[in-house]
Amino acid sequence: MKKFIYLSLSLLLVLVAGCSSGQSTPTTPPQIIAFSVSPSSINPGGTTTLLWNVTGATTVSIDPGIGQVDIAGTMDVQPTQSTTYTINAVNAAGVMTQTAAVTVTAPNPPVIVAFMAAPDTVTAGQSANLQWNVTGATTVSIDQGIGKVDVAGTKAVTPAATTTYTLSASNGAGSVSKSVALTVGPAGPPTINSFTADPAQIVAGQTSTLQWDISGAKNISISPGVGPVSASGTRIVHPEITTTYTLTATNSNGSVTAPATITLPSTATAKPAVTFTSSPSNIALGQSSTLQWIVTGATGISIDMGIGTVQATGTQAESPTTTTTYTLTATNANGATTATATITVGTTTGDLPVISSFTANPSTISAGGSSTLTYNVTGATTISIDPEVGVPRAFEQPAVYPTQTTIYTLTATNGNGSTTASVTVTVQ
Repeated sequence: MKKFIYLSLSLLLVLVAGCSSGQSTPTTPPQIIAFSVSPSSINPGGTTTLLWNVTGATTVSIDPGIGQVDIAGTMDVQPTQSTTYTINAVNAAGVMTQTAAVTVTAPNPPVIVAFMAAPDTVTAGQSANLQWNVTGATTVSIDQGIGKVDVAGTKAVTPAATTTYTLSASNGAGSVSKSVALTVGPAGPPTINSFTADPAQIVAGQTSTLQWDISGAKNISISPGVGPVSASGTRIVHPEITTTYTLTATNSNGSVTAPATITLPSTATAKPAVTFTSSPSNIALGQSSTLQWIVTGATGISIDMGIGTVQATGTQAESPTTTTTYTLTATNANGATTATATITVGTTTGDLPVISSFTANPSTISAGGSSTLTYNVTGATTISIDPEVGVPRAFEQPAVYPTQTTIYTLTATNGNGSTTASVTVTVQ
């Protein structure tokens, strides 16, 4: 009723004004070209803009709370609740109205997407990472002296005892929080991750490699004969009898030990160990081949076919006129060990593979060093190298890491047979 009275009085004033001025009376009502609110949805305290454009009106007003305005314009408003605005355009011919609504929505509180400790259990003195991710927050903080933080991040902490950390996030709609517990247990003794001997069985004169990996230790040692070592590493050893090496790792919370045994045959029963090869194993009449040998644990060594007594390691060039098998005999108080190497002599080697060269560079290395095997072979369908290498890839020059003086034998094979060649890598 009040709105009707207001509009009626406004129309009457317009008519009176028109009559007194002598102006002509409008024959059509005003036109509201535009009336809108943008944005149509805001948060509490936010601002939206009213826009309007009217033609043919003598007065224009907007309610609630705004009153008379120009026929066109804009105005920023800050409603505290959802509101429908009404524009009233008046002339002598009538009144036109139009509405525009703005919704005032309450914001959502923040969301703590994640808050965790990784790991959630540590020993005294160890650290863990607090990790978090928060959306929709204006402020984020973590207690226990950490304070304000970004909405996402990590923080390393080292509590002395089990501790609960609480993350708090807030915005205009309120606050949320989440807690995580980081458990601190007593520190323990060191951990021996591994301790091995490779190979675990050798003969007298050979070597083995100890390898270890330790965590959480202040002092580490290996006995017998090795002494203090770092947290991880290797050590070449050459025991003369079966020996158990003991690794001891210590910190303020205690000690742990681990054994690694290297077994050798009893010297009371062991016979000599022998390696004996010919290189190349196939030759044409008039060519030569080299006998190579390595013997351990012998008191006497000899090769037949007129060669006689030899040293424990050596080579001997031979040019037999016919296929010949040579026998090496090594003896000690426990008995004898024999090995043979054959040099095959033919009138031609055209049907067999040809090994033009087989070398080791360098031929003498220190313990822990390496040598590269190089070869040139024609007419072979397969090639292999023993020990350890096996079948090399095409054009490969394999590296070897012998722990003791070793004879490497290359075998080249085709449909007509095999040819071998050998090379010695001496380990000092």
